[in-house]
Amino acid sequence: MPANDGIRQLAQAEPFSFTAMMFRPLFLSLLLASALGAADRVALVIGNNDYDDTGTLTDLRACRLDAQLIRRTLEAVGFTVILGEDQDRAGMDDLLTRFESAIPKGGAAAVYFAGHAIEFDGKNYLLGTNAKLQARSRLTEEAMNAETFASAMLLAGAKSSFLFLDCCRNAPTDTEWLTRGPSRKAGLAQIDVDGDIIIGYAAKPGAAALEPAEPGSNSPYATALAKWIPSGIKHGDVFEKVRQEVNESTGGLQRTWENGSFVQPFYFASTGNAPAPAMAPAVPNPIPVPLPSPADRARGASKENPFVNSLGLEFIPLPGKAGVLLCRTETRVRDFERFVQDTAHDATEGAYTLENGGWKQAGGSWKDPRFPERAAHTPDHPVTCVSWDDAQAFCAWLYEKEGLRYRLPTDEEWSLAVGVGKYPWGNAFPPPSGAGNYAGVEANTGAFKANNYAFLAESDDGAERTAPVASYAANRFGFYDLGGNVAEWCQDWYRHSLNEADVVEALKQAGIEDGGGNQYRVLRGGSWLGGTGILLRSSGRGFDAPSYRYGHVGFRVVLELGSGG
Repeated sequence: MPANDGIRQLAQAEPFSFTAMMFRPLFLSLLLASALGAADRVALVIGNNDYDDTGTLTDLRACRLDAQLIRRTLEAVGFTVILGEDQDRAGMDDLLTRFESAIPKGGAAAVYFAGHAIEFDGKNYLLGTNAKLQARSRLTEEAMNAETFASAMLLAGAKSSFLFLDCCRNAPTDTEWLTRGPSRKAGLAQIDVDGDIIIGYAAKPGAAALEPAEPGSNSPYATALAKWIPSGIKHGDVFEKVRQEVNESTGGLQRTWENGSFVQPFYFASTGNAPAPAMAPAVPNPIPVPLPSPADRARGASKENPFVNSLGLEFIPLPGKAGVLLCRTETRVRDFERFVQDTAHDATEGAYTLENGGWKQAGGSWKDPRFPERAAHTPDHPVTCVSWDDAQAFCAWLYEKEGLRYRLPTDEEWSLAVGVGKYPWGNAFPPPSGAGNYAGVEANTGAFKANNYAFLAESDDGAERTAPVASYAANRFGFYDLGGNVAEWCQDWYRHSLNEADVVEALKQAGIEDGGGNQYRVLRGGSWLGGTGILLRSSGRGFDAPSYRYGHVGFRVVLELGSGG
């Protein structure tokens, strides 16, 4: 029998009921469409890091990070942002279609692209992650002409349009059709488009932009844009300040460029007369100003301005624990997949998935947790079917990758993050609408139903099994999904004394002991499996052997800075 099967048996108690939740996928999509349609400022932001390994392109370090930074920056000044990460050519086209339908006539529109791009025959092509660049005839299947994005904004009638190209980095030079003849230049070509549009380039035409020197840092262009877009100065001054800052931070190695014009000045921030941030006085022969290190940026993190690591995971301070940041979300499938790709770590064997007749080893894994056919399982869902040992290996890889100390949270730290209150949402049961992903009527399908698990009979949170991370409201500290979605591994050994007396009694009645305090690791938080109050308490501790993998168990990570970083 799996180590904590008795814990899962507690899910088969009598169900509770409450008013039906409104946060269903269809409802959310309608809300999004309504919000986009009503917005007078809309942006499309794309960051591509991971390119096809069989092609000629190397992976990039910072593009997803840059996209996340620009998303937050534009949202802070009133833009509704459509975000895409690691998009192939088809994905970029789909995002453009969504963006075109949302561009406000008479409003403002912006596109930011970070990733590989090439100039060929005077045209700039933004490369999807499927790009191999092995044949000229396939270029339009692997890349999109940058002018397409500019034209989309102008044809939709946007009054003020911006195209930011943070992408002329290290395109290949060993592809014959690209290097043949005079048509191929370094960097990008200037785009000439008539209309009220400004096209900003991370580097001047014909020159290449730089990748950040340190893993986990943003590009010089994205860093400068994020500083000056919210400053309250008019658009021309924003670009001038960005050019000065990038020139200084790169020691003159990179100079930004822009072309185009507006009839009327545009202010990204809500007022056109806010004072600009102070600039250091000019000095003769200035030395390059180094970009802040990841550790320095992490120390400056706040709930409103999280530290974003190389995977795009957001970290904010843990209340009551100096020098410790906790990830706002559970680790996603895309994050674990990157770890497996880089390390060849084998986490595919022996996972217990919910089947007719209980939890069984039926060939499921983190890649396919054998959820019902209708249950979504995308790169942005939390990874499941991972053991405590797998989570430790993930943290060790991330430490080696970034030079920052990542680990699992302790039981005490998890308690600080969830806060006081009987349940993650407060003291009253059942949970209010939108509180999280628990076992409602939507979960009562397939093997869940066959095993007679208890569920919240008047609840429908829209997710049959897991939901994409951050689908529901954050708690007051800024953390998502502490009360549901997946149970989360903690660092500590489990012992019964960690749980409340009635939970211990229920466990003992089920014949479950704590293994003497050195056999099982702690699990915290409810999950998509939880449909009774005893399983959803903030204080509740589950447990399992550290090598076991289950379809309702995942993890989130801590970034520990301490006093020395």
